[in-house]
Amino acid sequence: MPTTAHTPLRRRTAVLAGTALELCLLALPAAFALAEPGRAVSNPLLLVWIPGLYLLWHAARGTLPLPVLREERGLWLLPLVWAPSLLTLGPAAAWREGKTFLLGLVALSAVAERVRRNPAALDRALWTLTAIGGLLGLDTLWQWAHGTDLLMGNPLHGPRATATFENPNNLAPVLAAALPAALALLAGKRRGAATWAAAGAAAVTLAAVILTGTRSAWIAALAALALAAPVFRSAPRGRWRLAAVSAAALAALAAGRRLLALRIHRLVGMKDARIDLWQESWPFIKSAPLLGRGIHASQATLPTPTAAGHLTFPHNFFLEIAVESGLPAVAVFLYALWRAARTYGARLWADPRRRVLLGLALCPFLAFVVNAAFFSRHVGTLLWWCLGLAVGAAAPVRPSNGTAA
Repeated sequence: MPTTAHTPLRRRTAVLAGTALELCLLALPAAFALAEPGRAVSNPLLLVWIPGLYLLWHAARGTLPLPVLREERGLWLLPLVWAPSLLTLGPAAAWREGKTFLLGLVALSAVAERVRRNPAALDRALWTLTAIGGLLGLDTLWQWAHGTDLLMGNPLHGPRATATFENPNNLAPVLAAALPAALALLAGKRRGAATWAAAGAAAVTLAAVILTGTRSAWIAALAALALAAPVFRSAPRGRWRLAAVSAAALAALAAGRRLLALRIHRLVGMKDARIDLWQESWPFIKSAPLLGRGIHASQATLPTPTAAGHLTFPHNFFLEIAVESGLPAVAVFLYALWRAARTYGARLWADPRRRVLLGLALCPFLAFVVNAAFFSRHVGTLLWWCLGLAVGAAAPVRPSNGTAA
């Protein structure tokens, strides 16, 4: 008689729960790309369906959840970045404000586990990101040419493109996540229609990144190209593919040369109010150096540098964590980043064919670090999802028996 863990009912439950979980995980960034209209879909996915199906999947398989966070000290320390808010805000308020952060870590582990158990899941995730980048890229080009985007009717944000989002700083991280995914597909050994689709998506995504006018996303795009360039040398017709993507970038640079000059002049001319936030934040850090002032406290305490009426945030993960969770939390965050980079980054770097996949973690982080609040839906929905892909790709493990789903 088979053990309980291997009964047909539990195997079928594991398969169905695993399949439904992966579909929800793929739908999460797709819904996020629709900005505000997608929130009605992405919020229930992140807060209800993904954690529920994830727990059911593990229960059916008879395994403990969150193995990724348990196996790597750097990742399981991340909740300690959020923990001080329990003392400064109280449990109810802390959960209300921080649940997206914690459930984003659940999504990270779920994505990593699916990719590890079934390497084909990585291809499906890469194609999902590539399709998102291609569609947003085309929408960005349409908005640049016609003044409003095709999907939502959003106007340009001054000279900067926004596509389905109201702010280019929200669009840029999505494109920064999609670009390395498209380059990873393009750098492989695919031929025919798949190659053309990946090349087209990479080209329009890179062009759209430039037209957002987001400087951190420009750096992320350069990092993605730098990681992909060595891989293109060994790929069939790799140099031609890289040349085609580079041509799209040059065309976008030519079209947005005034935007490029404006953004660089603003940075070089020290007219960016974000730099002043470091000095203005220091009194708040000194007032609560150990536990911080609570999640989102910086939005209420820091002066607003914009005239658009948006709530401000420190425009830097490290500064925000220092204000809201305290200086020890900054040390924990830095240690977690170092541990994860040393473990997973080293594994991907050691294999030239998978080195381009480092961009799945590095590029969204570079785009988010000064353009989003760390304790926000944007980071909880997309950044942890992309980090899960990189973690899963760093150590793929195929299922060893028939109970895996």
